[in-house]
Amino acid sequence: MAKKEKTGADAEKPEKSAESKEVKESKSGKQEMQARWILGIMIILIIFVFIGAWIAEESKNFNFVGLDWEKEKFGKLTVYSAVIQGTGVQGQPVNFKIILKNDPRELGIPVEGKVFIFSKMPVFLALNLTSEIDKCEPTSLISLGYTMGGLGYDLQTAATTEEDAEENDLEFMTCENTDINTVITLTSGNESKITRNPEKRNCYTLMVKDCELEKVIEQFEIEILKGVIPNAEPNTINL
Repeated sequence: MAKKEKTGADAEKPEKSAESKEVKESKSGKQEMQARWILGIMIILIIFVFIGAWIAEESKNFNFVGLDWEKEKFGKLTVYSAVIQGTGVQGQPVNFKIILKNDPRELGIPVEGKVFIFSKMPVFLALNLTSEIDKCEPTSLISLGYTMGGLGYDLQTAATTEEDAEENDLEFMTCENTDINTVITLTSGNESKITRNPEKRNCYTLMVKDCELEKVIEQFEIEILKGVIPNAEPNTINL
C-alpha cells in the first residue's frame, strides 16, 4: 500500500512546534530573570528599611558630658533624658533620671568660668525680682530643683534685696553677705549667659535675655554635670 505523502502544511508542523518550544523557553527564561530581578530589589529594599530603622534608633541615643542620653517623645513633646548613678554630695547613693526639654548639645548659652558646686551647706537660688525675672515661665526652675536635689544639694530660694525677701517670705542672700554658701543669682539682662565670680568662686550669675530661662537653666545643669562626672566612669558621679 502506497504511503501518503505529507502535504506542505503537514511538513511545517514540526518546524512550528520546535519554534513554539523555543519561544516558550525564551519567555520562561525571561520571566525567571524578571522574578530574580524583582526579588533582588525587594531584598535590597528590606535591607535599606532595616538600616534606616537602625540609623533612626541610633540617632535617638548619644553620649554627652559622660552621660548616655536618649531622645524620647511623649505625644508632641520631645525630651532628652539620661540616668545618673553614684554618690551624692551628702554621701548618699544617687540614682535618678535627668530630663531636659532641649538637646543638651545645642543649648549654646555662653559660660564664663567652670561650674563646680562643692559646698555641703545650703545652695541659694537668689532671685533678682527687681529685674522682673519672675515674669518668665518658671517651669524650668522645677527642673533645676529636681537635678540639684538628685545630686544631693540642698537648694533653697532667696531674694537679692531685703525688701523682696521680706515681701515674699524668702531668705535675703547675695554673694556679698555669705562666704560659706553657694549663691546662684538669677536675673534678667541684655544677654543670656552664665558667669562664675572670679573673686568669690562660690557665686554664679545666670543672666536671662527675653525670658530665655529654660535654656539658661538647662545649660547650668549641664555645666554642673561637667564638674561632677569623671571621664573614666560614664553615667556615674562621685561628689
